[in-house]
Amino acid sequence: MRRILAPVIALLFAATFACAAEPPSAPRASGPVGTRSGSDVPSATMPPSPEAQALTQTAVDDDAITRKAADAIHADPRLADTDISVNTEHGVVNLTGSVHSREQAVIASARAQSPDGVMRIDDHLSVSP
Repeated sequence: MRRILAPVIALLFAATFACAAEPPSAPRASGPVGTRSGSDVPSATMPPSPEAQALTQTAVDDDAITRKAADAIHADPRLADTDISVNTEHGVVNLTGSVHSREQAVIASARAQSPDGVMRIDDHLSVSP
């Protein structure tokens, strides 16, 4: 009896640990995408994680901030003859390029501050008369 019972117990333990070590595989549907096999009912989809939603929202906000700040800078006639680039990351607006005076740099920073959601302005503008 022991000769039979020991291998059976060993196989049960091995199968248990093998199943725990491998992640479960997703069932493959043979029907249209988004439906369960043999059913016309759409399968449930997982909503994006809060982290993914926050990253997506941040990217959208950053793009909007960049557009609004750049529009505000380029609309100011005092900055017409400047070369200013605007980039935003996590609400921080980076200004790069060149201006002709420190006054123009200050004006550009003030204009870039105007959109909602701006956390900080990093002024990397070089003054070249």
